[in-house]
Amino acid sequence: MTEEKPKVKICNKGNKCFDPKGPQLPIERFSKRAVSPDGHTYTCKTCEKMQAKASYWRRKETGQLELSEEQKAARKQFYKDYYRDNIERRKKYDREYQKTEKGKEVMKESHARRRKRIKDQAGEPYEFWEVVEKCTEDGELKCGICDVSIDRVRNAHKDHIVPIAEGGKDELDNVRITCGQCNLSRPKDGSDVKQEETETEEEEGGQ
Repeated sequence: MTEEKPKVKICNKGNKCFDPKGPQLPIERFSKRAVSPDGHTYTCKTCEKMQAKASYWRRKETGQLELSEEQKAARKQFYKDYYRDNIERRKKYDREYQKTEKGKEVMKESHARRRKRIKDQAGEPYEFWEVVEKCTEDGELKCGICDVSIDRVRNAHKDHIVPIAEGGKDELDNVRITCGQCNLSRPKDGSDVKQEETETEEEEGGQ
């Protein structure tokens, strides 16, 4: 007969447990840990969270959170690869999340902030067809980043070259058409544009 797992457990922080109902708590208040005898951690989730916060601020004060340029580049590449390789998975997750009450609230706030930024940073008025015309070569609509052909206008993404969040203007000179993959994998801070400008300056300087 299989022995039942205990329904309650005592946090190893004892009287110093941060959980208001601790230290004896329901087993659900402990994270799962396969190597432990009962399959859960010795410290409750509340204490784990507080320890993580304390560790974060301690490392931040001592400068241990600062990343080298190589680490920053590696992190950006990791996220770019992840977004590219998991487009459908992310779309599915986003659709499901946006149906929840929390998701609806987050999206509403996000859209409101974006509308305000666009309004505050609006340049000369333009129409979407002008962006399409700008990015069409010999009758072929192309992505402004990877230069791949976009077969249908409805599959095109309007992209701000210098992101609105980084002070870019909502005007024709700062918008382009991109494919979904490039648009979704771009760094939100527009650092890819800054890098391209730096490389161009270096090439011109070397000539």
